[in-house]
Amino acid sequence: MDTLWVPTKIVFGSGASARVGDVYSGLGCTRPLIVCGNSALGAGGTAGRIGEFLSNAGYEPETAPPVPPEPYSDDVDAIASLVASKQIDSLIAIGGGSPMDAAKLTAVIAVNGGTATDYETGAKTCDGGSLPMITLPTTAG
Repeated sequence: MDTLWVPTKIVFGSGASARVGDVYSGLGCTRPLIVCGNSALGAGGTAGRIGEFLSNAGYEPETAPPVPPEPYSDDVDAIASLVASKQIDSLIAIGGGSPMDAAKLTAVIAVNGGTATDYETGAKTCDGGSLPMITLPTTAG
């Protein structure tokens, strides 16, 4: 018999991004990497606000370079290198599919090693799990 257990907490509605610190506190992590596209990085963007909420709550957030639309393997590998060099223990993905997909693969690479291409080709699998991650979709699709 196979079992799949996927604990999911969905926080939504006006002001939901201000509650990321509350949700994050349940992960038991302290050094999140915020992964997003250009639109979330601009002045007054969601990434800056979430980084500020997390900093004010005593966490040490970092922000990755913006994920381009339709990222390449090299883009994910660069984020994974940042995770390793900054001792990141969790990810927060903001945006549409590209930032969220890049963050998901980065979370797997951080725990299991290898490169994005290794997982695309099936040379590696994510047997060891992944880093904890929160996603904040900004699209309805």
